Amino acid sequence: MNTKNKIKILTIASILGLLWSIYILYTKRGGYLNSNDCIAIIITSLFVIGLVFYFINKWKREDLD
Repeated sequence: MNTKNKIKILTIASILGLLWSIYILYTKRGGYLNSNDCIAIIITSLFVIGLVFYFINKWKREDLD
């Protein structure tokens, strides 16, 4: 699998995972999110963005070698 396909799959899976976690939190809380939920979503989003950039750079370096 080439790097572009890996990046697309990783990005789409990450976005879907974040949306799914927000949906689960929203429905379990009865239709509202409190501040702790928002903080958790922000931290998780930053973590996922960091992982996406890490793997993009890793795969690009592997292609250059």
